[in-house]
Amino acid sequence: MNPRLSNGSATLFAALAMPGLFLCACGGDSGSTSATPAPTVSIGISPASVPAGQPAMLTWSSNNASTCQASGAWTGSQSMSGSLGVSQVTPGTYTYTLACSSSSAGAASRSATLTVTAPTYHFKVETDTPAAVGGTPMALTVIAVDAMGNVMSNFSGTLQFSSTDPHAVLPEPTIVTENNDSFIVSLSSPGAQTITVSDAGGTLIGTSDPIDVTDRPALVITTLALPQGRVGIPYGSGMEVYRSCVWSPVLGWHYACTPITLEMCRTLPACGRRGISFKPCCSTEPSYVGATLSATGAINGIKWAITGAPNSSVPPGLQIEGDSLVGTPQSAGNYEVLITAVDNGLPPAETSVSLRLVVQ
Repeated sequence: MNPRLSNGSATLFAALAMPGLFLCACGGDSGSTSATPAPTVSIGISPASVPAGQPAMLTWSSNNASTCQASGAWTGSQSMSGSLGVSQVTPGTYTYTLACSSSSAGAASRSATLTVTAPTYHFKVETDTPAAVGGTPMALTVIAVDAMGNVMSNFSGTLQFSSTDPHAVLPEPTIVTENNDSFIVSLSSPGAQTITVSDAGGTLIGTSDPIDVTDRPALVITTLALPQGRVGIPYGSGMEVYRSCVWSPVLGWHYACTPITLEMCRTLPACGRRGISFKPCCSTEPSYVGATLSATGAINGIKWAITGAPNSSVPPGLQIEGDSLVGTPQSAGNYEVLITAVDNGLPPAETSVSLRLVVQ
């Protein structure tokens, strides 16, 4: 017995065999099964162009893949999606490729390109102060850096200097062989002034922050008269010096003395009014400090000098030490001397005054 039954598009066959055996075959409809989606990959880089050594961000994603492999400017197995900061130190074009695949649906590959340009450098110009009195020397530092502040490793060339201040004191064009040089400069014109440094070819340039410059005061000698001197006597005003002395046998018998105050001296007997004693006594003697010179408006101190005025001379035995006229006059007379003060500004300020000096 082998009946056949039909119902629409489905057909059923049945067969009966010998006792204990039953066979059946069934067929479905004729439609096809849907396919597995193919992998997709997207990859990008931002920015697409950077100076050498500067970073860019690489981002990627994939769908319907089980593995991703990098090649080109990067390597190794990658996740299905992610981001990575990348940089290159040598100018050129770099391709980042990502291939993603599935064991059942094939593979897909995409690339992103990064263009690396030569770095752009400029001079970083800094002074050691944001404000200065006119004529005050300042330290100026010049360093070649890129846009991110990274120092150029091997700069050499000729530096040229300019300023918004027409009276600025600046270095002459200077050849340098190292990056990071310092120079001494000064500004004179009141107001906000800047200093610009460039290389000889104008490829690199940089300008300082504004420096607030105030007026330079006039240098004025305020010593208007000199004290009289006496031949053979130390010149200038004197003061009493007090010492506590004891008779000592060290290196031969003598008084060994140490400075004390007037109040302490008053508690001791005077030395020399009695015979030798090992008890302390007070010794008093004059100390001459010369004639102190003074001036106002100086920048960074003063250097003093003395010369004879026309048809005169400096009294023999007198000279300048520091800010004082000192020594022991050797010849009497009426002298005319020229006292000169030079400060340590840039440029230096100088002034003189003619004074009479009498030695008796």
